[in-house]
Amino acid sequence: MAQTEVKSIFFQVKNAGDKHIDLATAMGIANCKQYHQFTKSGRPLCYEVTIEALKCGGVHVGTAPVSYCTTNSLVMASAAWNSQIKRTGVNKKKEMSRYGQRLRVGLIDDSVDNDGQASKFVEPFATQTYGTDKSPNFQAMYATGLTPGGSSADYQQIAEVTTFVVPGDSQDDEPTEEPVVLLSGATSASTTRFRCIREWSESRQGTAVEPDEGREVTTSSKMFRMFSDAQPETDEIITELDEYQEYRPYSDNSQYRYQDWGSIATVSATTRSTIHVTAPCGLLQLGDLGDDEADSTEASDQFLITVHAIYEM
Repeated sequence: MAQTEVKSIFFQVKNAGDKHIDLATAMGIANCKQYHQFTKSGRPLCYEVTIEALKCGGVHVGTAPVSYCTTNSLVMASAAWNSQIKRTGVNKKKEMSRYGQRLRVGLIDDSVDNDGQASKFVEPFATQTYGTDKSPNFQAMYATGLTPGGSSADYQQIAEVTTFVVPGDSQDDEPTEEPVVLLSGATSASTTRFRCIREWSESRQGTAVEPDEGREVTTSSKMFRMFSDAQPETDEIITELDEYQEYRPYSDNSQYRYQDWGSIATVSATTRSTIHVTAPCGLLQLGDLGDDEADSTEASDQFLITVHAIYEM
C-alpha cells in the first residue's frame, strides 16, 4: 500500500499580532516523523509552499531572503555548531536525540524566547467536529503531555531552536549560550542573540570592495572567532570565510531585510487568495515585516499551507 503524507496543514491564530510559523515542526506533527531545517551535511533546506487565506483581513507574508548571503551564513553557522559538538567529544548518534542531531534556527529574535523556545507562533490545528451552526471546532494537532516519560510538553517547547556557545563582543568577554536566529532586521539592537546573516556579513566587511584595496578579515567578529577556535579540520572553512569577490553585488543593508511576498486576505466567502512562497528552513512570519507595515493577524484568522517541495538550498 502506498504511504500517504500530509502536505496541507491548517493554521488558526489564537491571539492577534505578528506571528511565526515553523513548517518543519508542523510537518513533523502532521506526519508523525522527523522533518528538518537542514540536511545531514549541514546545508539549509528550502520549503516551497502555497499559503491560502481561509479567513483573514489582510496580512503580509515574509521569510528570510532567498539569497547567497542566507545560504552561506546558515552553512557556516551549522558547521560551527557541529564543530563545537565534535570538540566536546559528543557522539551525536549515541548521545543526542534524532531531533537534536541537526541545527534548528528561528527567523528573528521575536520568534524565540530567551530559552530558545517558540514565541509568537501559530499552531497547526486539525478539524474535529462541527457545531450546530456548522462551524468547525478545531483541536490542536499536538496535545500537551505526549512525551514518552509522561512529562508535560506543549507546542512552544517542542518547537525550540538550537542553542550553542557564542563568543563575546570582544576577545576578552565571556562566551554566552544563545539560540540561533537568522536575521538582524526587525530586532532590538540591545539583544545579544547570535544572528547568522549579520555575523557572516560582519566577518566579510573587512574584505576588498575594489581589487586594489587589499585583503583583510575582521577577526573580532563572532563568526570568525568561532571558526578560528575550531579544530584544524575546519581550516578550509576559515579559508573560505577569508575569500572575497572583487566587487560585492550586494549592500550591507539589503541582506538583513525580509523577503516580502506580499499581502494575503480573504477576498470573499467563496473566493480565497493565495501566495506562493519559498521559505528558507521552512520559517514564515505573518504580519509586520520591519518595513512600516501596519498589518498583523487577528484572532481566529485561518490559513491553509500546502508544502509542495523541500529541497537543499
